[in-house]
Amino acid sequence: MPSASTSAAPTLPAGLSCLALRRELGESKHLDSLEESLINLERYVIDQNVPLETSPAFTGRDSIPLRFKALFSENAPDQPRLLVPDVLRAAIAMEDSEVINGLVQSRDPQLLLLRNRLLVKYNEVRGPLAAYVSGNTSKIAVKCISEMWQAWVEFEKTWLYEEESHIVASFQPLVDVLLAVEPFLRSRGRERVLPHPRSEKQKVNSVMMLEAICSALPRLTAVLVPAVDRCLIFDPVLLLLAEHVQGRLRGTITPADQDEIRLAHTIAEECCDVAVAPLDRPMSTGSVWSQSGQPAFIAKALCCSPLMSPQDSRLVTSLAGLSQADFTQLRSAGVDLIGCCRKRSALEEYALKAVGHIASRGTQGKRGSLAQSSVGAHRADNLTAGLLRRFDQLLDVLLSMKSTLEHIPTDLSTHPRLPAAVVAFNTAYKRAARLYMEPDNLL
Repeated sequence: MPSASTSAAPTLPAGLSCLALRRELGESKHLDSLEESLINLERYVIDQNVPLETSPAFTGRDSIPLRFKALFSENAPDQPRLLVPDVLRAAIAMEDSEVINGLVQSRDPQLLLLRNRLLVKYNEVRGPLAAYVSGNTSKIAVKCISEMWQAWVEFEKTWLYEEESHIVASFQPLVDVLLAVEPFLRSRGRERVLPHPRSEKQKVNSVMMLEAICSALPRLTAVLVPAVDRCLIFDPVLLLLAEHVQGRLRGTITPADQDEIRLAHTIAEECCDVAVAPLDRPMSTGSVWSQSGQPAFIAKALCCSPLMSPQDSRLVTSLAGLSQADFTQLRSAGVDLIGCCRKRSALEEYALKAVGHIASRGTQGKRGSLAQSSVGAHRADNLTAGLLRRFDQLLDVLLSMKSTLEHIPTDLSTHPRLPAAVVAFNTAYKRAARLYMEPDNLL
C-alpha cells in the first residue's frame, strides 16, 4: 500500500515555477503586447473606480532616486501612469545578479522574492484581463487587481533603491578620479599666485595630487577602454616630462624654474626619506654630493618610476653624472636617488634624448640634438602637446560630471563625452610613453 508521501501529487518549488513563468512572460509575443495590456488594465481601473492610488501600499513616487524620474515621466508627461511597463519588464528580465560598468553585483534575496510575487500576481490578472478585452466578461476581481498592485508597489520601491545602490557602487572608479581632480586643479591655480618659496612647496602638493589621479585612472579605463588598447599604469612622470619638454620647446622656462634644487629637497622631505649622503662617502668633485647645480627632478622621478627598467635607471644616473659604482652605493645606502641628481642639463638630456635618437636613425655612433633634428622635435612637440591637451580635456569632462552624478547614464560607456575623452587620453599616453618611457625601443 503506497504511503501518504508517495500518493501526494508532486509540486514544483516556487523558484522553479517562477523561472518557467519568467520564460513564458519573456517571450517576444508577450513583451510586444505588454504595454497594451497594462494600458487596458489601467483603463479598467479608471472606469471601475478601483482605488489604486489611495491604496495604503502606494505612497507616491516623489522620493524615488532622481536617475529614474524620467522612467515614469517619459511614458505619459501629462498624466503619469501607474503601471509603467519598464518596471514589469525589469522584473521579467531580472537575474540573480547583474553587471554594471564591469562590476558584478548580486541581487538581494528579498528583492527576488518580491519579483516572484509580482510576476505570479500579474499572471493571475492576465487571464481575466484578456477575457475582459475580448468581451467574454465584464468584471475582473478587485481583490486580484489590488493584490497585484500591492506586489507591484513593493517590488518597484525595493528595485529602484537597490538599482541605485548598484549604480553608485559601479561609479566608484569614476568617483575616485573626480575626488582627485578638483584638489589638483586648485593646487595648480595656487602655484601661479603664491610667492616663492611657497609656490615651490605647492608644486609638491600638485605632484602628489597628480599621482592620485594617475593611480585612479586605470580602474576607469578598465571600464571604458578595450583590454587590448588600455594602459595598465599611468605614470605621472610622463605628464611632468611632457610639460617640461613643452616648456623647453616654447622657451617658457624661466631661470627660477630651471633651478629646482629647493623643490627637489622639499620633495625629498615631504614625500620620501630625506636623502642623506653616507658618512663614508667623500665629497668628491663631480659626484652627486658635489657643489650645487640644477637637479634633474624628472630624471630622479624616472629612476623611481615602475615603468623604468634597471637599464633605464642606469641611463638616467649616467646622465645625472653618476657612475655604476655611485648607483650601487646609493642603492645599498637606501637612497632612491630622490634629491640626488644635480648635474646641470641632465633633465634636458633625457627629455630630448628620444628626439635625438629619432634624428640619428640609420647613422652609426651619433646622436642628434634638438637643434639638429626638426623631424624629431616636431614629433616630440606633437606627442607631448597632444598628451597635455588630452589630459586637460579629460579633466574638463570629469569636472562637468561632478554635479550630474545623479543624472548621468547608468552605463558609463553611453555617456556623450566621457568615453571619447578617456580613450583619447589613453591613446595619447600610450604614444608618448612609447617615445619617452621606452627610448631604446622606438617605433
